[in-house]
Amino acid sequence: MYFSNSWQTYETKPFVINSNTDLNIIQDSPKLELNKEQKNLPEGWVEIGGEWESESQIPRKFIIKVVYDSESPNAFRNFYIYSQGEQTFNAVLQIWNGVEKILICSVHESLAIKRVSLKKMGKFNILMKVLKALFSNNIYLNFRKKAFYLKRYGLVGLKKFAQDILINGDLSYRGWIDAFETPYLQNSYYFSTKIKSFTFKPKISVIMPVYNTPLKMLEESIKSVIEQFYDNWELCIADDASTDFRVVNLLKKYEKKDSRIKVVYRLKNGYISSASNDALNKATGEYVALMDHDDTLSPNALFEIVDNINRNPNLKFIYSDEDKLDIRSNRLMPTFKPDWSPNLLDSCNYLNHLTVIEKMLVDSVGGWSGDFPGSDDYDLFLKCTEKLTPDEIGHIPMVLYHWRVWEKSVSASSKTAKRCFESGKRALQQSFFRRNLAVDILDVDKVWYNVRYKLPEKEPLVSIVIPTKDKLGLLKQTIDGLLYETNYQSLEIIIVNNNSEQEETIHYLNNLVKSHINIKVINNTEKFNWAYLNNLGVRESRGSIVGLLNNDLKMIHKNWLKELIGYVLRPNIGVVGPKLLYPNNTIQHAGVVIGIGGIAGHSHKGFNVHESGYAGRLVLTQNVSAVTGACLFVRKSIYEQVGGISEEFRVAFNDVDFCLKVLKAGYFNVFNPHSCLYHLESATRGSDEAPERREEFKKESKLLRERWKIHLIGDRFYNPNLTLQKEDFTLAYPPRSFDGY
Repeated sequence: MYFSNSWQTYETKPFVINSNTDLNIIQDSPKLELNKEQKNLPEGWVEIGGEWESESQIPRKFIIKVVYDSESPNAFRNFYIYSQGEQTFNAVLQIWNGVEKILICSVHESLAIKRVSLKKMGKFNILMKVLKALFSNNIYLNFRKKAFYLKRYGLVGLKKFAQDILINGDLSYRGWIDAFETPYLQNSYYFSTKIKSFTFKPKISVIMPVYNTPLKMLEESIKSVIEQFYDNWELCIADDASTDFRVVNLLKKYEKKDSRIKVVYRLKNGYISSASNDALNKATGEYVALMDHDDTLSPNALFEIVDNINRNPNLKFIYSDEDKLDIRSNRLMPTFKPDWSPNLLDSCNYLNHLTVIEKMLVDSVGGWSGDFPGSDDYDLFLKCTEKLTPDEIGHIPMVLYHWRVWEKSVSASSKTAKRCFESGKRALQQSFFRRNLAVDILDVDKVWYNVRYKLPEKEPLVSIVIPTKDKLGLLKQTIDGLLYETNYQSLEIIIVNNNSEQEETIHYLNNLVKSHINIKVINNTEKFNWAYLNNLGVRESRGSIVGLLNNDLKMIHKNWLKELIGYVLRPNIGVVGPKLLYPNNTIQHAGVVIGIGGIAGHSHKGFNVHESGYAGRLVLTQNVSAVTGACLFVRKSIYEQVGGISEEFRVAFNDVDFCLKVLKAGYFNVFNPHSCLYHLESATRGSDEAPERREEFKKESKLLRERWKIHLIGDRFYNPNLTLQKEDFTLAYPPRSFDGY
């Protein structure tokens, strides 16, 4: 080992790193370890570089695992480096205080690492790196990103932007594709080896209705099927009486060229549903894939489908992520979706493309009905998923489908979009009729839907538990909101008074009990423990539904509670929570994402109340892993089934732990943005940044990570291609979707 200027270079004999495809056991895998006993490991902004040797020249993916000591709240952090064919690697890391060791591991075949160098970067080096990345590629997009950061975070956004571009380089979607997706698709050895290992190789029938498609687009669509890595497919095309003879000629050309391409030439135009059904009648595969005539598939699309079926033979319905194609076939606007979210599907057709369904299932629902023009697929998806259990529906978090946007496409036409919205609403109404559920379906921006469940004639009793200590002004505002600004009558209010000292508070509580028969006060003198106080209140409750509320909430509209209770009463629903706003009309809570910041974070925190969020997630009812304990509702039977709130979490993450227990018990948790309140966060308890809270916060963070293995489970309702560093649904650098190869 030797020093070279500020570089710390670890000279080793070529160190063999074996292939490791399971990142969950990286700590036990062969790796090169740099620890502080060898050298003082640098902290702050650090540049890491090295050389490697291997017989194969395929692109390499390295995992850099930075491990911190037991006193650090960070535990560990993974970075990923992609070497684009050269036998070197280089990246910038941000290393925090308390670093214990740095581990380097390869995800591919065995190789030898010859040299690793670490260099602490000075301010000048950091500035040069940022400027180089900013002005090298996609300058326009990088400046748009800069403007976004300024708008979202103010002046501190410039710092966030610089940090992102320093670590990630090109921040555009194009740069993201080049850095992560392209190396994956170039690994032909991986795909060929994996295909040989498949024990089940089903035929996939690609269903494509065609009508007067621009020739270039149609040919690109057909070629994208022909170029699939997985070759057991058939392309079933139904030409819907195209008037452009060149379309028919092109189809005949490919029909002759490849026996797997089958074409039905309709004599009369019958629109998409009729054409799709004719193509379906030609299909002989075990599964059918839905494809439009101007879109394209990623070359690994069918491979990923069959790979997932082999790993989970129960799957009958599979969908992937997607992006858009412009007229020049440039990729843009990726949509990274959650895993199966039934309540999100009731809010919009989030499934879209690529969707692959077991053919027997499609046949059993009668294929496409033709009654919902523009929303034919949405109707089909609703009918199919109604017949399935959650473990029969799979999501592949990869962009496998490229949806064309041009002047005649559904995705570009406002007139067509309006027709799709109306027919989609009718399809949704029919779905609830089949499910025998009484609902009202309201419009959300004339694009999506708000499903409001009708309550029984006799409203179930809801017991609301509110722990409090003094802060009379806040508490009175919350109680007045429940009594006078909430149009739900069957309420029981249980106030758990934890060591209030002010006479005015005690006097107010006494008067409440005297003047309201539905209000109870429980006095408790023990040390503050949010979990214990709520469990105490729930034990004293009489309602079949319990609500946990902070004492610092302000109601915005009277219907807020009915919006929530309609979902709480559904048999498959567990915990339900509303949208919460800061007083300045920015988002405080819109569901909790597991893994953000290494533990958990609030979705879209800091967004403006009028924004719709990523893919509408701020305005659509959807399933989430957790909601905040500041305002949540659940059936009392479920609360008791999972053992209530775990009292080891005295201050922090008790709500997350509770929601994960409910999720594990088999229920879906729900975020409903159509119920909205103001929240003056932690006004009574104080901030977790207060010195007396930090140790407790650190302890409970560690407990949650260890109990739920946060770094392993991920969040099934938050796509692994989205960042865990912030709450804004921007791209992950690197994505976690390629971890398995």
